[in-house]
Amino acid sequence: MKFLILNDQEIKRAQSERVDQEFTDLLQTHAGFTPLYIYENYDFSSYEKELGTDGDEHLTDRYLRNVLKPIYTKYKESIDHVILQVHQDNWHLTGIWGTNYSNVYHGYQVHVCRFDTGNVANSLGTRYHEFMHSPDAIIKTYLGIDIAKLIGVPSWDKFCVHGGRPDMVGKYPYQYIRYKENTDALAFSAVYLRQAYKKRHDLYDIQRITMQTKLIGILQELVILYRQLIYKKSTINK
Repeated sequence: MKFLILNDQEIKRAQSERVDQEFTDLLQTHAGFTPLYIYENYDFSSYEKELGTDGDEHLTDRYLRNVLKPIYTKYKESIDHVILQVHQDNWHLTGIWGTNYSNVYHGYQVHVCRFDTGNVANSLGTRYHEFMHSPDAIIKTYLGIDIAKLIGVPSWDKFCVHGGRPDMVGKYPYQYIRYKENTDALAFSAVYLRQAYKKRHDLYDIQRITMQTKLIGILQELVILYRQLIYKKSTINK
């Protein structure tokens, strides 16, 4: 599990690493993952935003594509997640603290997250929340498995991340993720996530070995690209 963290230039490296360690501890404890981090600084002092279909403000598609195009050129499929970490003073998106884009940009899981320098819990909770929007998309794309159906909920996003409706309390005992809630859902998905990440990494490693195996990899990638188109989602559409 590899993360590229685009740190707002207003965020000190030590501040980011403190949240990274908290996030690592969470993933290690409940899923057995030790994420790898790559860091780059970015200027988030200005950006394009627009009103989303959910009534909240989000970064525009054009802005995100401009940010992520050079990222893909540089890293290709060697990273799985990209976190756009925006300092609280530069956070001008009303109604939200973050947005997840699964399979929308170059097959990455992209997370736009507000970074609160005075409250590690807020920063960690936002990152964990947006990260938890991605497991069902990753697992469906690379394994063809509907994790929501396996865990017994109608929708992974609505019930495992945003919590069940009030009338569903007791049947679907998941809460809205604000900090470290619903780690049992993370633990449940871990075995499938491990298989999915391995398949993703193996797929692109295969393509770099020989022309013969590259052909096999391309055929497999066509299936993955098709699934990415089918299982593309954004948390703008709730």
